[in-house]
Amino acid sequence: MSWKIFCEENSSWQPSEIIEDNVNLYAVGDGSGAYNTDGLVSEFEQNLSGLGTELGTAAYNMSELCAIPILKPEIPANNPAPLISSNSSSTVSIPDVVNIENASKNCNLLRNMSTKQATVIGVSGFLGSYIAKTLLAKGFKVHGSCRTAANPSELSWLNELPNARENLHLFEGDLKNPNSFEKAIVGSEVVFVAAFPERPSSQELVDMVLNSSQTIASLCLKHDVKCLVITSSTGSANPPGHDESTPKNELVHFSDPQVQLAAGKFSPAAKTLMEKSMLKFSEENPLRICIFAPSGICGPPLAPDGATKSFISYMLKIIRDGFKAPNGSMSFIDVRDLVNLQIAAYEQPSASGRYWGVKESWHWKDILPLFKKINEDFKVELNYSGEPVVPTQYDLTRQNSLGVHVRGIPEIFDGIFEYIRENNIL
Repeated sequence: MSWKIFCEENSSWQPSEIIEDNVNLYAVGDGSGAYNTDGLVSEFEQNLSGLGTELGTAAYNMSELCAIPILKPEIPANNPAPLISSNSSSTVSIPDVVNIENASKNCNLLRNMSTKQATVIGVSGFLGSYIAKTLLAKGFKVHGSCRTAANPSELSWLNELPNARENLHLFEGDLKNPNSFEKAIVGSEVVFVAAFPERPSSQELVDMVLNSSQTIASLCLKHDVKCLVITSSTGSANPPGHDESTPKNELVHFSDPQVQLAAGKFSPAAKTLMEKSMLKFSEENPLRICIFAPSGICGPPLAPDGATKSFISYMLKIIRDGFKAPNGSMSFIDVRDLVNLQIAAYEQPSASGRYWGVKESWHWKDILPLFKKINEDFKVELNYSGEPVVPTQYDLTRQNSLGVHVRGIPEIFDGIFEYIRENNIL
């Protein structure tokens, strides 16, 4: 008689014996409550107390816990009789030799019954830190990856997030060496990428974004990740000659990367090429990929020095130095709403492909008057003549299908101004 154990590859998890009754299969320990669960599922603790139903000293209903029997007898064809009668309680010993089959896939069956794990690449950034904060609040264990994980003192503020001390684990990773993200990805069912930079403004950036996205997607496939969520930008959505009065649709409107490269717009070109590459990857492989194209991500930063690294620094410059409105528009979204959109896409199995990450676009002549709320002497000056252009229009049907309320631009700005006042950073 051999047994199939549903656990991680190379695991040797074996309770001392099992008991089967009419309905359930039980794991029985040595009386101390301590099981060797190494490799069973990474989320389990050595002591299984509190997981599943305690049946007495060191006995736990593992069937109820994991929704499947942990151990199933493999009945030889020439001996079809059941190992244990269904109308009695019996005890059998587990043989020393254990067959492990399709270990990684079987481990996935256990994940939903324990704490879910997510990976955030770029966890120390403005967006990545909010993704981590929101996931921690939802009870996830979070693997956060960033370049400075080897310097804990620089990231101590992340450990102050609610639930972080127990459930946030930091890993060092670098887009220049994307295989470095593998340790952070192992065991996660969703991976969020919020790390693609804007610089250097050269072909090097394009190559790095393409290579790292392909490698991360391949690692997700290797480790049975259910969903990959990538943050891109609306710089990928500027087709030549597009009439801005016609709403842009994320399934249709893409920039021409060759035009972008010829103009020296390496960051937008990198995002355009990355998106097309990832959409193709998702079509050809069993990995659900959701790509978000935001613009003007705003909100109060979580990092102590966030005001110098986020959109707030740009707003402070406008407040202090003034700004003449160009004949153009800009789109905005609150960082918390973008995070909620991304998590909603992961949580909805039907969600995949490209989504906007915007509320709407306003002309600069309408944006600048908002700054009077923080500085009543702020001057609204125009730097163009003639009729103002029509702000960029977006078809938000797909974004709205995710069911997330998105703040309006005045509310977004009010929140930023409140942060500026509270922190006395004007």
